[in-house]
Amino acid sequence: MAHHHGAGRVLFEPRYFSEGVFTLESQIFHFPNSSSGEYGFMVGGVDLEGVGARYVVFAARGDGSVAAWEHRGGQDRMLADWHRAEAVHPADGKEVIGNLFRLSVTPKEAVLKANGLDVLVLPLAGVSLDGQFGFRVGRGVNLHASTLNVTSRLAPVPAPRN
Repeated sequence: MAHHHGAGRVLFEPRYFSEGVFTLESQIFHFPNSSSGEYGFMVGGVDLEGVGARYVVFAARGDGSVAAWEHRGGQDRMLADWHRAEAVHPADGKEVIGNLFRLSVTPKEAVLKANGLDVLVLPLAGVSLDGQFGFRVGRGVNLHASTLNVTSRLAPVPAPRN
């Protein structure tokens, strides 16, 4: 699962499943001999091996921008358009660049952090992120993900106190 070349695809371990409140965290190293394609998390995966594959991507690009989209029925629907995120270290084509990405999901929203700072906040009205998870890696992207840590809240989240 570490290195990957070729067409864009999702990489996942079929046994792994997350739902409700969970967090994914990965340290991703982007290599100089890489395309500027997207790389990041794939969540909410359903029927990933089939024609009806559905998943949601939270990704960065070599230029340091981030976006989110839903893939369903062979089509991509943008949930958050590409925009530059200062917290994402862009690739410079000369050195290996590392970014620590963390995706925190609650039933209400998903928050993508890069290197400790929020870079994308997505309200989840009508979008479920329950399902299989893994990585989305674009065409020609050469990267190494040193970790993929998952934290699930098994107990109910306490109600906020005012």
